[in-house]
Amino acid sequence: MALTYPGIDPVALSLGPVQVRWYGLAYVAGFVGSLLALRKLNERWELGLSFDDMLEIILAAVVGVVVGGRLGYTLVYSSGQWLHDPLYVFRMWEGGMSFHGGLVGIMLAAIV
Repeated sequence: MALTYPGIDPVALSLGPVQVRWYGLAYVAGFVGSLLALRKLNERWELGLSFDDMLEIILAAVVGVVVGGRLGYTLVYSSGQWLHDPLYVFRMWEGGMSFHGGLVGIMLAAIV
């Protein structure tokens, strides 16, 4: 029995030349949800964090996930393309992100 997969368009919204993709919306939803959860934990456990402190934590998480995810993808899945073309690492529109790279990135961001 063959499995059928839905043909979901990866583009959620197009505004002229700008395309908003579903995974981009998932990233935004994750970071907004993390900020809301952090705010709730701050209130419940009386951590004493200001809103600016919480924004700095989320910004560090964003940088860790994006940089780590992209580096993880290029190191693991690009078959050494980054060795021949180092700028490939920065061309995010030509490749993807990796979960394990993002996880390592966010852990390093938490340490720093």
